[in-house]
Amino acid sequence: MLSAGRGVGRGPRRTADADLGTRLRAFRQDKGLTLRQVAERAGISESFLSQAERNQTNASVSTLLKIADALGESLGTIFRTETRTVGNVVRAAERPLLAQRVGQSTDVLLTPVAATTMQVIQSTIEPGFDSGTPYSHVGAEEFVVVTSGELELESSGEVIRLHDGDSVLIDPMAPHSYRNTGNVPCRCIWVTSMPHH
Repeated sequence: MLSAGRGVGRGPRRTADADLGTRLRAFRQDKGLTLRQVAERAGISESFLSQAERNQTNASVSTLLKIADALGESLGTIFRTETRTVGNVVRAAERPLLAQRVGQSTDVLLTPVAATTMQVIQSTIEPGFDSGTPYSHVGAEEFVVVTSGELELESSGEVIRLHDGDSVLIDPMAPHSYRNTGNVPCRCIWVTSMPHH
């Protein structure tokens, strides 16, 4: 579900967490890493990371996944707040809003803070919205299931049309993109297995 320009992770979606930059900086400093080290590991520019840490720009979900991986953390840990339950339960009211583009798409993190090897994101994609340029992100495997609506997914040059109840397994590190080809919002779940740290 994540995209490079999007975002955890699709298209140019932006995070809705105003304190995220402060937490990213704290994780980096706690690990004794420089901006340059984290930026190089994440494959982003040092200036972009600096702006993200100062909340002067919003990182896409897929970029956040790359930063989290560079820090040796899960996306759930990065989005951990005082109001979010620690452990194995995620209450509906506590789900972090990862990204929202009004009238286009919304991404919500479903993964408990305790999860270290998988990230689960629920997306609502409005009719006609697409993720744009194919993107890739960190992960070993990515499983997508459409719970309602239609989704056209392109992965490694193959076009896959998914309808309510359909699912597919893709390589998240291979270029992929998606779009809602239907007339109603598409709801889907993206499950990404993460590399072990």
